[in-house]
Amino acid sequence: MLTDWFDLLEARRILIERHLRDMTLKSLGDLKIIDDGYGGRRTLQTGGLEIVPLLHSEVYRQPCTPKTVSLDFPLETRGIFSDDEIFFHGHFNWDVSHISHDGVLKFWGLTRNNQWVRVEVTTKTYTQVRCPEQDLRPMEVTGVEKVFAVESSPSEIQQLHGFTPQWIWQRLGDAVKKWSEHRQKLLSETQQLARIIAHEEVMLGLLKK
Repeated sequence: MLTDWFDLLEARRILIERHLRDMTLKSLGDLKIIDDGYGGRRTLQTGGLEIVPLLHSEVYRQPCTPKTVSLDFPLETRGIFSDDEIFFHGHFNWDVSHISHDGVLKFWGLTRNNQWVRVEVTTKTYTQVRCPEQDLRPMEVTGVEKVFAVESSPSEIQQLHGFTPQWIWQRLGDAVKKWSEHRQKLLSETQQLARIIAHEEVMLGLLKK
């Protein structure tokens, strides 16, 4: 049955191949990976946070880009990924096996160019004071040390990252359905706009007479 799912996954990839250029897809760097320490999420492209002292004993936490990024698949790479938000969302949690104990988040993607990619994001948690001049209480901040992305295959993704072809097949289907709903909403809005414009043109034509 496992081989059958690989065949089904390949058929689904071929089915959506010509639509990938038209779909609204997030970039790798847009994925929300990092806990910002305040109950929110930061995107992967912000990397870590660096304290920058300002006037009047204030500070500004400035995003830092990851130290190392794969050259083959930069952060601008768009595609369908395991999830829209990797950190604490849906299938992902620090407690599951897809996040190893050494601080590496592992997931997959199908890029706009129809390439399978597996991604490893190395994270590091460090401690910094909340405000050097006013609040010396320690605060844990998670930063991105390295982003490694390489072309792969469903069998390799399953072997190295633990995602089954059935799970990937379903995720691709969910992404297409979400895109279809978005297109239907846009169609409805444009049709309404066209009706308003047509009505205005009719009224203007009557006024000219």
